[in-house]
Amino acid sequence: MIKFIRYYSLEIYSVILILFLLIAAIMGNLSFVQKAALIYTVLFLLHEWEEMKYPEALQN
Repeated sequence: MIKFIRYYSLEIYSVILILFLLIAAIMGNLSFVQKAALIYTVLFLLHEWEEMKYPEALQN
């Protein structure tokens, strides 16, 4: 199980973020702090995709 989580950690984090964004869309009325936290999380996820996926593709 730990091996699975380590290998697919980025994909698992992406699914969790998508669920958070869907919940936020359903709630609708978010405070500034909640919106800032969601934006920060999206930016963090984009950074992780860039750091973990693109160098592997360039090494081929």
